Amino acid sequence: MQIATIHAPTAELHFAASKATRFFHAVTTWFQQEYLQLIGSLLMFACATLVVLLLHMLITKLLLPYLNRQNRSRLGPLILEAGAAPFCGLLLIAGTYFAFWPLLESFSDTVIGRTDRFFLTIAAGVVAWGLLRATRIVDFLLRRAAGGLHAELDELWLSLINKALRVTICVLAIFFIGQRIIGLNISAMIAGAGVAGLAIALASRDTVSNIFGSLMIAMDKPFTVGQRIRGIGFDGTVEHVGFRSTRIRQNSGHVFSIPNSKIADVGLENLSQRAFVRHTFDLNLPQSNRQQLEQTIQIVQDLFANRPFAVPEEPVRVHYNSFDQKNISIRFIIPFLHPDLPRLQTYLENTNLQLIDALTAANIPAATPVFPDHLS
Repeated sequence: MQIATIHAPTAELHFAASKATRFFHAVTTWFQQEYLQLIGSLLMFACATLVVLLLHMLITKLLLPYLNRQNRSRLGPLILEAGAAPFCGLLLIAGTYFAFWPLLESFSDTVIGRTDRFFLTIAAGVVAWGLLRATRIVDFLLRRAAGGLHAELDELWLSLINKALRVTICVLAIFFIGQRIIGLNISAMIAGAGVAGLAIALASRDTVSNIFGSLMIAMDKPFTVGQRIRGIGFDGTVEHVGFRSTRIRQNSGHVFSIPNSKIADVGLENLSQRAFVRHTFDLNLPQSNRQQLEQTIQIVQDLFANRPFAVPEEPVRVHYNSFDQKNISIRFIIPFLHPDLPRLQTYLENTNLQLIDALTAANIPAATPVFPDHLS
């Protein structure tokens, strides 16, 4: 028993050395028989690589700039940009396969079959990559068709269509490579992953609700990119609507994201779809006689008579807001068509300064603060 234990490692080492010797001898014999064919295959592979590189340079450095200089349809250059690299990749795969095919004939059918599946897998991956790049062509065609029909195809729908296409291409590529090329039983694997699928479904419940929220936003269209919205806890301009969340930039410049499920559930106000905005401010005057009050109202109405963004059917409204023992408060409500906000704020600033000058010239004292105003 002790002798067997001592000689067992020696026997294993001898067997491994013998196996390595046979393998080295087989490789040496194969190389002596096929070295000319190997050199020829390497030369063919080098020529195929050189041709593919020259073709890619011809497309990207000569043909593509030429089409861009023609200032014609963007579709041609877009097709070249999306398809040049995948097309050249397929040519390189085909050239490599046919360059080394004569060498494969000296191997067994098992090796040939595995090599074929390897090249088919790479080719299928390159085709899937090309289809993913082609989604930008679909995006361009949708935008052009929407513009030609004068229809509104907002950024949200374009983003949803683009992402759905990309996800579909990836899933189909995985199924095709796994089941048709490698030979995996994808259906049985999915059926056997029931518990794991249930756990994933529970973990991704919020993600699914956000996706349905984005679909609700896309169908109902309560807002589009570039519009200002206001809701509970947020007020700003919509910059991006994705599958999971909506990105909003506040007037302060801060950017924050809100899950689409919350936006779809809560009420919100689209400020960009208002017919007009109201500029409201209170003018506080010390106790004055009727003539001074009427003169003050006339001064304000004259200042805003020729205002930009005026609403013809909405005049300047004046109300006696409140009064006490010291002051009388007059509220002015001036409507404006939905304007460029920075331009309106500049106009209001200049008009307020003119109002101070006009009240001073008329000897009408105004209590401070004169303009606790806001836009609504």
